[in-house]
Formats: sequence, structure tokens, C-alpha cells
Amino acid sequence: MLDLGDPIPINHWRPGKLAFLTSKEADKPENERRIIGCFSIAGMTQHPDWGHVLHGGSLRLRATNPGQAPLYWKFHHQPAGPRWNTGLFRYVNDHEAHNMLSALMQVS
Repeated sequence: MLDLGDPIPINHWRPGKLAFLTSKEADKPENERRIIGCFSIAGMTQHPDWGHVLHGGSLRLRATNPGQAPLYWKFHHQPAGPRWNTGLFRYVNDHEAHNMLSALMQVS
């Protein structure tokens, strides 16, 4: 179990996979989490204080209007419904990632 302040490992990364950045306003419910950016993973290094550091590849997108950014939970489904809890990472399958990328490209 990790202690508060310990680096959180990123377990399922691979070069060429996509990393999505998501956010929601503090006063909004979880089902309003939006996809605000994406980059392809070029590699990763380990930093002694931060844990893993992702290196972005050639694909870099961001939503130019975050209010129009695609809703994350429209693409990724969990049995218990929209719930982020304390984890920082969610791993999505390639089909979900492709659909999320296509939606983000429409608002970038």
C-alpha cells in the first residue's frame, strides 16, 4: 500500500499508447468530467521524487474550449458508474481510446 506522498506507479503504459488528461470543476458531479487533452506516449523515466514521468510523442491535442470538451464517462464505462475515487489513472482499452481521440479532435 502506498503512503501519502509516495509516487504512484503508472503500470500499463507502452510507447505509442495514448494518455488522456481529464478534469472537472470542483463543484460539479463526477459524470461531468471532461477530456481536456491527449498525447501519445513516447517513453517514460523514473524520477526519485515524482515516480514515473511520461514523455510525449508527436501527437498532442488539447481542447481549445474546455466547456465543449467531450465527456469522459461517455466513452469509459465502469460497473459501478462514474466514480474516480482516489486513483490518478484509469486504463482504457484501444477502442475507447480511439473514440475519445476522435471526439477530442472535433473540438481541438
